[in-house]
Parts: sequence; C-alpha cells; structure tokens
Amino acid sequence: MHNNFTRYTCIEKECDKRGAVRKYKIEDDNGDIFEMNGKQIRELMKSGKVLFTNLKLVKGNKIVDCEDGDGNYILVTESFLSHHKQDIIDQFTGNNFRVEDIDNGSSYTVDFLGDKEYVINDAVYIIRFTLQISDDDTRKYKIRYVGKKEDGVDSESGEVLVDVRKGTYNTVEGEFITYLELENAIKEFKGLKKYSLDYDSELKDPTFSQCKDLIIKNLKHYLDDMEFIVRVGKKNDENKEILRYESKERIVRVKTEKYKIRVHLSYTNNDATGSIKLMLVSDRGLEYNTVIYPLTNGGIAKAFEQFMNNTGWIM
Repeated sequence: MHNNFTRYTCIEKECDKRGAVRKYKIEDDNGDIFEMNGKQIRELMKSGKVLFTNLKLVKGNKIVDCEDGDGNYILVTESFLSHHKQDIIDQFTGNNFRVEDIDNGSSYTVDFLGDKEYVINDAVYIIRFTLQISDDDTRKYKIRYVGKKEDGVDSESGEVLVDVRKGTYNTVEGEFITYLELENAIKEFKGLKKYSLDYDSELKDPTFSQCKDLIIKNLKHYLDDMEFIVRVGKKNDENKEILRYESKERIVRVKTEKYKIRVHLSYTNNDATGSIKLMLVSDRGLEYNTVIYPLTNGGIAKAFEQFMNNTGWIM
C-alpha cells in the first residue's frame, strides 16, 4: 500500500529571457503529457500523492533537478526510508536507534526508538520518533521523550524486553508531507526547553515535581490570563506533601457569591499516590463545582478538562 503513488517526470522546461523557468512539460506513468507552472509543481510535491522522478524541493521552496526521484515527497515508503532514514538518525547524536517497520494493512508505521537514556526527575526516558501513513492517505509524525522502565527478560525466549510506559516530555507532532517539513519538526523538537511536560501528559506514576509541572502547564493552557497564588499546605505526616494554587481574582458568580478557582494537590511519596482537587471557593469558604481525580493515568489533565467544562456551564 505504501508504494501506491503516481510518478511524474519533467521532460522539458520553458524559460524566459533571464533563464527563469515559467512552465514545465510533465509526463506521467501513462505517457500523458501536460504543462504546469512552478506553483502547481510545488503543490503536487507537498500533497504527497505524486513522486517527481527528476525534480525536488530544497530550502527556500525552490524547485531543482535531481537524478533519481529520491522520495522527498512521499514519506513512509521504501524510497523515502532508503534515502532519508540515516539523515533522520544523524540528527540525534549519541543515539543508536532501533528502527521497526510495521505494516498492518490499514496503516504503515516506521518507529525509531533511541537507546540514549535521559534521567528526568529520577525516571529514565528515551527518544521515540514515529512516522505513519494510513489507508486514507493521511501522514503523521510524532517525536517525544518516552518513559523507560527497567529491562525485563522474556521467560520463554530469554530475550531482554524493553517496556516503554505512557508519559512523555517535549512532544512534537503533526501531519507531514515532505522531508524538509519533517526536518523542521526535528529541529523544533530539539529546540524545545528540555524535559518540559506536556500539559495533557498521561504519565502513569508522576513524581511530586512532575505533578507541579503538570498543574502549571494546565493553568497556562486553560487559564493563561489569570494570576495564581501558591501556598504550601500542612503535612498530615512525614510522607504527604500538599500544595494549593488559588486565583487572585473571583471570576465566577453563583447567586450572591463570587468564587475563586482553587487547585489542591496532595501527594504521598512512598507509593506515588495522591489526588488533584479543583473547585470554586468563596470568601466564606463555600465550595462549588468540586472535581477530584487520582494522580495517575492523566488524572491531572482529566480533572482540569472536566472542571473547565463544568465551569463553562456556570459562567
């Protein structure tokens, strides 16, 4: 399925007096010949649905000649991989990547998994980079740090298994069309501030530091125009830590009361358990619209999402 595309070949160019190409004469696989201008050529290249055997795009959106149709415009194909796989890997120095091709009939995926370990908040992370084309011709990429658990051993084969858990740092994802766009996505990923949690991360067992980071990310995502005061709460025992984030402004009126937003984080170190509690509170201590989630499986993001949905109805 991933080689199902049309090949176009440029057989003649029409130039003006200054040597600039104004028209291209193109021949397709069936021997049909037609004329195209530069804009049309670029749009077809970026569509990912055709492969020009002797033209390609370079930086500056310029069309240039090439000798072998290097697959610059068709991602997740044998042609693309043979010409660009090493180029991708070379952009992540110090990593030895395992590359796996998976064709399940409805989609074709190329998975790059690095072996360089990054210690983040006492957990080990590695780089994972995925390219995918589906049978509806959508092409996607995702680059991120993924959490890595301890290596285990398969009892039957004796082989070492790598168990990658949910939870990511610095995810860059989107739809891709050309190799140049993919290269820009890699540069964006490498340019991000290291180890910044996604606001909707599904980290399974977040540390207390990661919980605080996730709350800040969610506050910026949902309530970026509001200012919050952070207070350290009382510890019921040596293992429990408590933080409270409260908005300076009273943003919601319910009947005669005005309410602030309060986020209450409690965390127990021993077994990485705790809860995230969001609510509206009045000056008299009245609570309204209370949402509580555990600190696992994206609980922080789910709590914020439900709370904001509920609050939207009130506001």
